Amino acid sequence: MLDLSAIAPREDGKYSPFLWKWLKKHQRHQVFHLLKDRIDGSPVQLGPMGWKRVRNIWIGDVDSWFIGGNSLGAIITGQARGHGWALPWHNIGYCEITEEFWAAYIARGRCAWDPDHFLHMIGDERRFTTIGGTRRCEWCGQWQEARVRKTVRIKRERIWTPVPPLHTHTSVEVAGVAR
Repeated sequence: MLDLSAIAPREDGKYSPFLWKWLKKHQRHQVFHLLKDRIDGSPVQLGPMGWKRVRNIWIGDVDSWFIGGNSLGAIITGQARGHGWALPWHNIGYCEITEEFWAAYIARGRCAWDPDHFLHMIGDERRFTTIGGTRRCEWCGQWQEARVRKTVRIKRERIWTPVPPLHTHTSVEVAGVAR
């Protein structure tokens, strides 16, 4: 059983206040990862850092036909209003990742679903400490360096300009034949 005091929101923002609030209210802490993407149906690859799409992670419980609960994406953005029974698992498939998910979340906080540190999250103002061209994540301890990538954009526009009056040519000049 998950000890909610271990993931209580802190000033540094490591743990999601919306997730903590939802877990306190619903008391269902099983975590499931869908095997097919909920939106496009493509296969989802799992791995120790393979939880990048929060829409494919569901927290709740499972019965014989449905995964009950809510997607992590809805929970962490404050959009999960209740406990839903909306996902027929037999069409999508899932695997339970409860133990590894909560272990990763306790250790790395919200970096568990943002290992590349690309997402902006509510309350992440103190997430990074920047030193020169590097930054350190205060939630998981990972260092990153800044690199400059040059991007060239070509903007093409069709501009219509007036044409000077045409010189009248004889048919012979046009054909290139002199008479």
